[in-house]
Amino acid sequence: MTPLVLKVGGALLKNDQDLAHFFSALIEIEQPILMVHGGGVWLDQRFEENQWPITKCNGKRVTPFGQIHAVVEVLAGKVNKHLLSMAVEKGLNPIGLTLSEGQTLSLTADDPILEAVAVPEPRDPELLSTCLEHKWLPILSCVGMSDQGQWFNVNADDAAVAIAELLNADLALLSDVPAVLNGNQEPISSLDQKQINTLIENGIIQGGMEVKVNGALKAAKTLNKPVWIGSWKYPFEIAKLCAGDENEDVLATAVVPN
Repeated sequence: MTPLVLKVGGALLKNDQDLAHFFSALIEIEQPILMVHGGGVWLDQRFEENQWPITKCNGKRVTPFGQIHAVVEVLAGKVNKHLLSMAVEKGLNPIGLTLSEGQTLSLTADDPILEAVAVPEPRDPELLSTCLEHKWLPILSCVGMSDQGQWFNVNADDAAVAIAELLNADLALLSDVPAVLNGNQEPISSLDQKQINTLIENGIIQGGMEVKVNGALKAAKTLNKPVWIGSWKYPFEIAKLCAGDENEDVLATAVVPN
């Protein structure tokens, strides 16, 4: 059965009640699941405690090399282990990973302005495939190492796209926003490359959503199937959409490959 990659982020990661609901819903999904998580709300708290500036460039977080170990500690430590704990409580069998175990992804430095931020590319599916064969739930934090042992932060949407490409999986990018919105703040049901370019040129899609939509389009073209952008509040329903079941009542945007 085709795996399903769920990228999660936003307020979900700081709300145990919502996390409990989310993990309970995962039990009902028939597909093998992998989770990729960010942790911006946790990182913001750590940066504020240390009086470090929070800076973004083109929708991505700037991660100074002098602060990357704190980022790894938060994302691969506090956030990842908290998610493992919540998943176990709901009867799931999770395994916590970074992007580097088993050489799953290769990481190369992104824009120098972003410092310790890397671009991920698919590399070796064996570890994740083994996890799914054993019916484990891989929960991957969006940090990893280069071949030289340098730690990097990775945009969580970019990481999820690379994992989906690695496994030829279905993909849903889940956040606080239920769908991509048009200029009137109304949900858009479907987006192709031409529509995306127009919305970006008009400044309607920008920042983090621009990164998300462009990543979804790249994955949709590689996988030759829609990639969904939606809310973590409806994981079971969005999994159904990924599997091809239509549900007009669920607010989500399908980014299509044409």
